Amino acid sequence: MLNCRRLAILAFLSALLISGLTASPADAAQDELRVGLSSLGNEALDPIRGPNDNGNYIRLIYDQLVGIDPAGQTISKATGIAEDWKISPDGKTYTFTIRKGVKFHNGMDVTAEDAAFSLTRFGSPESLSTTGKLVANLIENVKVNGPYELQVQLKNPYPTFLISISPLVDLVSSVVPKAYVESVGLEAFARAPIGSGPYKLTEQKTGALLRFEQAAPDHFAGKPKYKRVTISLVPEENTRLSLLKTKQLDFTDLGRASVGDAEKSGFKVFTHPNLETLSMVWQMQRPGEATRDINLRRALSTSIDREGINKSILQGKGVVTGNLFIGQTGMESLAPFPYDVQKAKEYLGRTAYGPGKQSLNLQIQATVQRSWPEMLSIVTVIADGWKKIGIDSTITFRDYASYRAQWNAEKLPAPSVAFNIFSGRADWSSQAASMLRCGMKSLPQVCDPQPDTLLNTWVSSRDEASYVHAGRAVERSVYENLYHVPIVAAAPLYAGNDQVPPGYSPGNIARGIFIRGLVVSK
Repeated sequence: MLNCRRLAILAFLSALLISGLTASPADAAQDELRVGLSSLGNEALDPIRGPNDNGNYIRLIYDQLVGIDPAGQTISKATGIAEDWKISPDGKTYTFTIRKGVKFHNGMDVTAEDAAFSLTRFGSPESLSTTGKLVANLIENVKVNGPYELQVQLKNPYPTFLISISPLVDLVSSVVPKAYVESVGLEAFARAPIGSGPYKLTEQKTGALLRFEQAAPDHFAGKPKYKRVTISLVPEENTRLSLLKTKQLDFTDLGRASVGDAEKSGFKVFTHPNLETLSMVWQMQRPGEATRDINLRRALSTSIDREGINKSILQGKGVVTGNLFIGQTGMESLAPFPYDVQKAKEYLGRTAYGPGKQSLNLQIQATVQRSWPEMLSIVTVIADGWKKIGIDSTITFRDYASYRAQWNAEKLPAPSVAFNIFSGRADWSSQAASMLRCGMKSLPQVCDPQPDTLLNTWVSSRDEASYVHAGRAVERSVYENLYHVPIVAAAPLYAGNDQVPPGYSPGNIARGIFIRGLVVSK
């Protein structure tokens, strides 16, 4: 069942909200930056309560313990709450020096107590952060050695720990005021969040927009360029481009098919340096799931014309690859899965399903995804290909937040096939563990002892060489067993007007844009 009517209504309402609540083109000034995105994640404002997509606005409010450089490419000691850190010779103890003079929006000083509280809460029962829980599992203890020194001891050396708690990977280590959170409680904090970032929230209309105003004119990591920032939900691609043309938006995500139109209209087009991979995932941890049969997974994969999808839907701007761990250092190149309809029928013939056998109606989950407006078109083509080999399916196309909630609760309808977007990242080990480990309570997908053993080796690697070797072994296992099946990878695209600063890059951020690069001076 396609939930397209709701999405169309959302697009219409978003356009009305933007046109009715922002300044007219003639009145627009440098005072405000207006961003329109196809997805706002689940719109949670507490860093522990949402997916990394929320970083497109959450990073306006909060600073993380470990920052990144002004270009959004690598970790930096200049832009995080920690102004320095030292690593013990055994690679297990990290001692952070907390930056003095930083204040939360309520005027309270940021201290090591706040940083410790913020880091450990990602592993709490209330946390919905997949990466946060995995990072918390790496930690033996967290110790405060005075107002401005924090010590984190790991269970084992973890070469990419600093990257894992930086904006390059996730929201983990976003620093919140301990006293305020404890005094008002989680729900009140989520409604009225306080951080130390350059902007503070002034208004939230769920399903429509978030508004921010300048909170720290002399922020240590860069001075805010605008008095206000508005980030609006505009699911429909043509609506976003139209609002950009009529000067009601300054920056938006862009589909591959709209690049020519945007460039012809004189807008700057920005390419994210990280590829994102559209991949098929299953619910193999559930007994009785049809996709536990590897021959069914092979049949589904082999019946997909990836090159055709790239050429006809992505305008040839994608990359067909067998690799899932895009961006991970040292991975071997894996050949794309082949397209062979006859072979797909042979694989299906080895299963209990298909013509003359047990009927099968796959329940496809596809979601509105920022920078992937082609999602429904791609999934529809794939479903048509499955029909040709004798497999029926039903597509549910909806917002990501409702899908993620059902996924997290292990209540996706069976037999389940979901199409998810996985962003390239510098460290895949924690993300891979969340996808593959048996017994994972957050976003479960696979349960097989083989990857568990390989993953344990990867996350406990003591040096860079063993880390790379173990990562290769995990990705090879995923590839050969079709635990995840890449369809096509593509770089997210964005368009903006002259409000976007010269030299801006979306940054090396997983699942998001480098929002601070848009709104603060370097």
